[in-house]
Amino acid sequence: MGQHRSTDRARRDIVRLCHSGLDADTVLSESLTALRAAVPIAAYWAATTDPATVLFTGSVIDAIPESATPLFLANEFLDPDVNHFRVLATAPDPVRSLFDATEGTPDASARYRDILTPLGMGDELRAALRTGDACWGVLCLHREPSPAGFRPDEIVFVRSMTAHLAEGLRAAVLLSEVDSGADGHPAPGLLLLDDAGTLLARTPEASVLLAEVADHPARAALPQAIVAVAMRLRSLEQDPNSPAVPRIRLRTRSGRWLVAHASRLHT
Repeated sequence: MGQHRSTDRARRDIVRLCHSGLDADTVLSESLTALRAAVPIAAYWAATTDPATVLFTGSVIDAIPESATPLFLANEFLDPDVNHFRVLATAPDPVRSLFDATEGTPDASARYRDILTPLGMGDELRAALRTGDACWGVLCLHREPSPAGFRPDEIVFVRSMTAHLAEGLRAAVLLSEVDSGADGHPAPGLLLLDDAGTLLARTPEASVLLAEVADHPARAALPQAIVAVAMRLRSLEQDPNSPAVPRIRLRTRSGRWLVAHASRLHT
């Protein structure tokens, strides 16, 4: 009975948050705080996505070391594995746990072996947040090590919340007022990265733009959206019939929209 009340309260809180006109980061972070009452988790990562490409445009994170971000991004775009977000974004069921996807043999997943286990994490529940055919965000919920993993009722609850979360993110992007706070348009910026996504060089204009799209002002690392589009380029290069250079749209703190492209520099 107590768990049932906690689930009902979490559902009401998440629905309220998603339909309150909040910004995307607040929708995600406060909804995940509410969700913990129904689905206990040890850590999480969640992101908004560009619905045209399903590339990450901003993220919130809890209890996951920042040093692990490049490993997760490389796994998402370069490694064969289960539950990639770009697959969940178009799958009949957009919510799936790693234990279910590997049929109870998580060591079959490179992400579990090489990232989650060294971090002291167990099962992982991923969700694509969709309205219609558009994916506006993704969730990645982590459990402490346990042979049980996420229960079926917990997965059902998360699945029931995905449409509300998608609407909350969609409204945050489309209904927010755009106030650039400056005249004219910013000059293009150039970043030079190596194959691991490490920043090698940048123009002064790029430094200004990076500050505008940083995941958090206190983080020194590159925004995850920038690393994601670079990793997407590497994954496309593995296919000789791949389309043109990948691109994502990013909204700055001042209200501008930027487009980030990734392409290979040939020496």
